[in-house]
Amino acid sequence: MWPVLAEQFGIEDYGFEEGSKLKLSEVMKENQLEEVSDWWFLDNMNKSKEHGFFGIQEL
Repeated sequence: MWPVLAEQFGIEDYGFEEGSKLKLSEVMKENQLEEVSDWWFLDNMNKSKEHGFFGIQEL
């Protein structure tokens, strides 16, 4: 999957070799939580529900 996505977005080096074991716990241990994502969307959860958006997307 990663080679296909990298090619789609023009990324030559995406950080690991095909077939290698990638452990998310190892990759993320150097990152601060606020560097991973913006958390503004959680501030709008109640407002979304007030306007009738109750659906969720299962991953």
